[in-house]
Amino acid sequence: MFATLHQYTSDLTLIFEPVFLDPRIPRESLVIDRTNGQLQMNVPTPQSIYRNEQVSMVHGIIGILELHARDYLLVVTGKSKVGQLLGNDVYLLTGYKVLPVQLHERSVDPQLLQDDALYLSMLNEMLAMQNYYFSYTLDLTNTQQRMLSLAHLNDLPIHKRLDDRFFWNQHLMSKILSTPGSDRFILPLICGFVHLSEHQIENQSFTYGLISRRSRFRSGARYHSRGVDQAGEVSNFVETEQLVLTNTIFTSHVQTRGSIPLFWQQQVTLRYKPRLVLERRQDTLKAFQMHFEKQFKIYGDQLAVNLINKHGYESSLGVEFQRMVDLYNDPRLYYTHFDFHKECSKMRWDRISLLINELEPLLLKQSFFGYQAGRTVSRQSSVVRTNCMDCLDRTNVVQSVIAKEFLKKQLQFIGIAQTDERFEKLYKNVWADHADTISIQYSGTGALKTDFTRTGKRSIGGVLQDLFNSVLRYIKNHYMDGFRQDAFTLFHGRFNPVKTRQVYNQLLSNQVLVVILCGTITSFCVLVISLSQTSRFGQILLTLLGLLSLAIGVYTITVFEKEFVSVPKLKHE
Repeated sequence: MFATLHQYTSDLTLIFEPVFLDPRIPRESLVIDRTNGQLQMNVPTPQSIYRNEQVSMVHGIIGILELHARDYLLVVTGKSKVGQLLGNDVYLLTGYKVLPVQLHERSVDPQLLQDDALYLSMLNEMLAMQNYYFSYTLDLTNTQQRMLSLAHLNDLPIHKRLDDRFFWNQHLMSKILSTPGSDRFILPLICGFVHLSEHQIENQSFTYGLISRRSRFRSGARYHSRGVDQAGEVSNFVETEQLVLTNTIFTSHVQTRGSIPLFWQQQVTLRYKPRLVLERRQDTLKAFQMHFEKQFKIYGDQLAVNLINKHGYESSLGVEFQRMVDLYNDPRLYYTHFDFHKECSKMRWDRISLLINELEPLLLKQSFFGYQAGRTVSRQSSVVRTNCMDCLDRTNVVQSVIAKEFLKKQLQFIGIAQTDERFEKLYKNVWADHADTISIQYSGTGALKTDFTRTGKRSIGGVLQDLFNSVLRYIKNHYMDGFRQDAFTLFHGRFNPVKTRQVYNQLLSNQVLVVILCGTITSFCVLVISLSQTSRFGQILLTLLGLLSLAIGVYTITVFEKEFVSVPKLKHE
């Protein structure tokens, strides 16, 4: 895969060629025709084009987005080295550029031009997350254990042996993927979190790594992406791998999280907690089975840990989850329901040990992946699949505790009996940063309860920070996430604007209602101020008008509350 490319831009073509230090290496070029958007490899280019071109340098190609008026090419303009994994550099995407492919716009309806501008905004919304990672020489989509099983495919390009779930820019790359000979121009991105750092304890040097990979299937924003689909894919599915490595010893432990695999949703209104709708469908068990069959095939036995409340708002999901487990009746699926909020109430977070003690025999049997002296010493035979409602805050805490248990074993495997205070602090901060990052990607804010992850205990300051994040989540999830969900839908190709020809602007919420509400509130305020400047009769009349104005506002909110929140507009194909 090419690490750095020269970009030659002219009126007729966009040409990308690798920057080689060795002139003996054969030259390759990806040529994009700016008149029709077609891609070809190694096409002879007239010298007249080279004389009139602009030359720049990019670090890779993210993909191509096709819109009504013209196509857009996305290139990497900035990267930051995160660290090294097995001698391979890993980078964070820090800069990108969106380039129009066609020099001139196609002749389309002016309304569709406005839609294109919105779609580009969605594209920028996605790339602005800045949680995309890549490597030119290493497959970041697969765990260490999976990579070993795929060693016979090492001669293939990375994109032909990766885990398709985590190939985040797969849709954008589709046009390049279908171009013969373009293998070395294809740069897979993962979305999630990567930390890599070097340490030394007891005279043993090692790399500590934490990699989380977010699935591109059923991706989306918090309230607009819940549960399972008919293909068995769940929302907010994230695979997290903890690594402890030396030059000759590799260890890895994997956990997963994902939405409760039932058909359920939350309908966003003005209420703080949207109404929970559990769909009673005949194909629920089939989707449930499909989800876990996929997990068995990839990870082995499943230790499903459900952390939602057993009573109140969340309880119906827990009851149905248990019912599906009973109907499925597969010995490979171990299920436990640990009511996190009840068990750890009043900041008794030490009671998480009750859950760990229950799982201990299964975790001992699960083990971790260990590779030493050119052979596999141990394999991870199962995985803990944790969920709460969002698979964020409660899930983060429990995953960090389980990871800590395995960290001790991984360090012992490389010859370190006990960690030091410096590494302990780094470990806690890495897991807290990880929690914030995964939370921002799904909910728009940092995680709750990270004070426990950072310090090992709850604090008043942490509770106040949670309160702030909760308010911020309400604002973002209720009034902004509809657009963000559409951005996920567009980015992953679940909606094709060229094929569907859906006019986005015509589907915007009824702004007239917002005007009515604002006008009502304004009128009420003006009337209240005017009361002190009028006669007794005038005050009575203004009071009645004010109450009428207030009643209109309340009625508008009550009847049309769904029109005041942000909901997705794009329909999946």
